[in-house]
Amino acid sequence: MSDSATLNAPSPTVLEWSRGLASLSPGQPPCPGFRPDEWVETLANCRRFVNDFGPEADRLGWAL
Repeated sequence: MSDSATLNAPSPTVLEWSRGLASLSPGQPPCPGFRPDEWVETLANCRRFVNDFGPEADRLGWAL
């Protein structure tokens, strides 16, 4: 792997978050109380957050 690829590689924590979110289905809310439309939007927002801000959140010590 090149140095630039290493610098851009997600941390193990961000990979774990991404994999966890990828395992969830937009068509199957994980818990009671979510309407299907709310769940689809919530899951999309979580995935977007991890994609856009995951490395910074990890650097700041956030845990999911």
